Amino acid sequence: MSLGSLYFFFTKVSLNIGIPRKHDQIWTKQFNSLFIILNENNEVVAWQLTKKEQFDVVKDLLQSLKKCLRSLGASVQYFVIDNCCKWKDKLKSVFGNDLSIKLDLFYAVQRITTSMNRRHTLYNSCVSKLKMVFRQHDDHGPTRTRNTPESEALLSHIENFASK
Repeated sequence: MSLGSLYFFFTKVSLNIGIPRKHDQIWTKQFNSLFIILNENNEVVAWQLTKKEQFDVVKDLLQSLKKCLRSLGASVQYFVIDNCCKWKDKLKSVFGNDLSIKLDLFYAVQRITTSMNRRHTLYNSCVSKLKMVFRQHDDHGPTRTRNTPESEALLSHIENFASK
């Protein structure tokens, strides 16, 4: 059975996982991060609690995932990740140079909006319009209901946004 190429979302969630010490009830932190790998159906395929936010801590998890997928006749086509610049080469060291690494859409928008002056009178309007760049042309409600459009539509939306 061949699954073909799969798409994964790889993220880190900062946590404060621990327990209170028995003798004085002071909180003792055991982990600070949870690395999660989701497939294209938003199903968790791998996860790991960690004490550090470093690649070497999750490298075995990623290699295990690669081995499992290979046994199923599948491969990873791309990862969507919150810090693509930092992890790009490291992920490629496990999955190969053909792996495409994409910045998570939330963080892409956040990188733009955090560089803008929040006090500017057009800030809210601009942010609202920027968020719509990454939606289908008929997906305008407060909650996103459709998948991200294809590259050509995105480029057209970006050009329209930039012209405004």
